[in-house]
Amino acid sequence: MNLNPVESYLCGLLIGKGFINNENLVIQFPFNNEFVEGIAHCNLCGWLATTSPPSPILKCKNQECRNSKDPQIPKDIKTKYHQPSMFKDSIAKIIIPFLHSGLDTEIKLLSSSRCSFISIALNDDLKKKLEFLFNDHKSFSSFSIPDYFYKTERENQIELINGLLDSCGFASAGAWIAREGSNGYGRQRIYFQIINRNYYLPVSIDNFLRSVFSIPIQTIDWGHPNIRDGNLKYYFDGKSSAFGREHQVKVYPEFLDKFHFRISSKQVLFKELLNHNLQCGFNRVEDWFPGSIKKINPARVKAFHPMESNTKLPIEVRKHFDAFWQINGVLGCKFINEIANQSSDRDLFLKTGIKDPVQNKESIIECFESNSRIKQEELLHVWKENKQKEEQKEEQKEKESGKMLESDTYPILVSWVQEYSETKFQEECFSFDTSSQTLFHFFSKNDSMSNSIADELLKEEMAIRPDVVSYIPSLKNFIFVESKVVTLGLKEVGQLLGYCAIAQPEEAFLVTTKNVSDSVFRALSVNSDLLNYGINKKIKLGKLNGKTLTLI
Repeated sequence: MNLNPVESYLCGLLIGKGFINNENLVIQFPFNNEFVEGIAHCNLCGWLATTSPPSPILKCKNQECRNSKDPQIPKDIKTKYHQPSMFKDSIAKIIIPFLHSGLDTEIKLLSSSRCSFISIALNDDLKKKLEFLFNDHKSFSSFSIPDYFYKTERENQIELINGLLDSCGFASAGAWIAREGSNGYGRQRIYFQIINRNYYLPVSIDNFLRSVFSIPIQTIDWGHPNIRDGNLKYYFDGKSSAFGREHQVKVYPEFLDKFHFRISSKQVLFKELLNHNLQCGFNRVEDWFPGSIKKINPARVKAFHPMESNTKLPIEVRKHFDAFWQINGVLGCKFINEIANQSSDRDLFLKTGIKDPVQNKESIIECFESNSRIKQEELLHVWKENKQKEEQKEEQKEKESGKMLESDTYPILVSWVQEYSETKFQEECFSFDTSSQTLFHFFSKNDSMSNSIADELLKEEMAIRPDVVSYIPSLKNFIFVESKVVTLGLKEVGQLLGYCAIAQPEEAFLVTTKNVSDSVFRALSVNSDLLNYGINKKIKLGKLNGKTLTLI
């Protein structure tokens, strides 16, 4: 089987953000913001200039420049690129014609203000090739780079990476890292952003770029508890699944000069980042893998994280890691595994970085694990102290303002709905304050009840965040309570209606410490079904006065 360059580019698109369906392929080209900004350089010395929002003034990073001490650089010095139009034009005028030059099939384009899609009809020839390359994998959530591309022509290898850049590659002026060159500051980076569910693609990209093109990878930022939440702040704050953001493979643009984006907004930004780095004169290669691995200092291990063994993680990474290279190793990094296989004890090396024979393997591992537990306790102590200080500040603000905050109502409503649900359903129910995160993330905790609820009732795409919920085991369903400290208007009604339309809770309450607006009463007089969200299901309105809830 042989691919042409266009088919190779298509594979890159699929691996980054594609789906293989029965009759077509769908490629997604997402962008978060309407506009993306370029680099700002000081108008006096030419060094990088940055700001901290919402300040409109940029500060020069050159400490010897006047604009670093008394900044006078306006924020609008940055070039702005309109992503919706640039994505759509690039796909319509550059990418689709290029695809047509090597694919005999129908291609359609669909664009919105946040994303563009192309749909490619599958013919028998293309279907056979993709089945050979990806086997049973059908989505970018599980794709990796097929072995075929290690031995194909150079043009195909380059086009594969071009496709990856267009689909999951990003050029961002905010992705710089603090480095000083011979003529400037702030080393810019390009990154591949990979969905958290796909733990295999980051290593696959690293292996390929390093093996085929000898490109150094600056770092891999893993969406793993030990890496993204090493100080357990998210976990202690009740956001136990917040570590699960995308993985990022970061590369300096000067090592990617043989590739290019066909999305014009990405390409012009790539050129800006590249020219900036070349002008600054950064001479160090900076590779996360310099050819060897240092032993991990037992005193500097990461704290034990309760989400390390969460069942949502792939089995290979459902464990503790003290350095990101260890994740690379267990997921198939060929360079780490070459060292591991040459070590006296492969498992000990992947745990500690120790390559030479030792007499006390068990005690070394025990020391690492003990230190991780101790560090967790230390971090918890620090978090509790900081939390207490924050609560004291909030209490003082509350006393000074005399106003009731929405968060003040949550404990009251948890107690109320607990008593309400157990009285009504005559069984043990479970009530929670879920205001800080989506339902899926709240119940993706490492305990049997939470995992049971998540597995039975929720989908990862269910990004809803009711303030308080009560779970009724016999019904395998919830009661939702949404709290407001403002006058209830149609906006507040619409929010809870949206939650209810998605989740279909057994009951739902919209509670306020104020009143119901005239607009809601007028709407109800015109349409008495306004609060209905299912068969015999209707949102109930309530007024909270102190600790007393009265239904309206």
